[in-house]
Amino acid sequence: MVLYTISAHKNHSICSIKISIGIAVAIVCIVGIFQIIFLYVKLQLPYWIFNSNIAYYQGYKQYIWSFRRVVSTFTEASYAGAFLASIESGFWSVFLQGLIWEHQKLLLIITIFLIFDLLIRTMATTGYITFVFSAILLVYCYNPLRKRQNLNRLVVYIIGAILIIYVVNVLNPLFSEHMESTLVKDTKSDSFIHRTASDIHTIKVFLSMVLVLV
Repeated sequence: MVLYTISAHKNHSICSIKISIGIAVAIVCIVGIFQIIFLYVKLQLPYWIFNSNIAYYQGYKQYIWSFRRVVSTFTEASYAGAFLASIESGFWSVFLQGLIWEHQKLLLIITIFLIFDLLIRTMATTGYITFVFSAILLVYCYNPLRKRQNLNRLVVYIIGAILIIYVVNVLNPLFSEHMESTLVKDTKSDSFIHRTASDIHTIKVFLSMVLVLV
């Protein structure tokens, strides 16, 4: 990503940045898929390959009862959730607007639902909230009700998302209970309180800077 970004800066081209983001997304998705597969076949994914830096850190306690949260190449499910939510929002924006060639639509749809599936499996409050707020902003900005095609795309996405959640529940019968207990428990944790306070402070600082500039 660094090399592509440097190349983009030198060549003043956005194409290299797109490629770097695409590579990053592909790596995260592929590792996430393998993590799920390895869990079902009861094999250990070699996390040391992805977390082999000097400041080595790996979140080992990623189980919620019998359910293993998806972390992919990240050290915590919350980081993976935030990344996947951001990428999902970006692809969803492209999908809603139809800004893609006809022959690429199928690949885009598969990618969107694949990322959504991985996002659901992170059980990360950070990722869920990020995606919900992004989705609200996208619906508000692009207003699918204006064009029938946009409305059809929104309906397709909602149906696909419901099917994915249903399949995940079928494969993991206690998934909904795990998610509910996790989200409720997470709101009472010190981590949630501290992160929320940090986010609120960040927003206040940002608004203060905007007011100063205005």
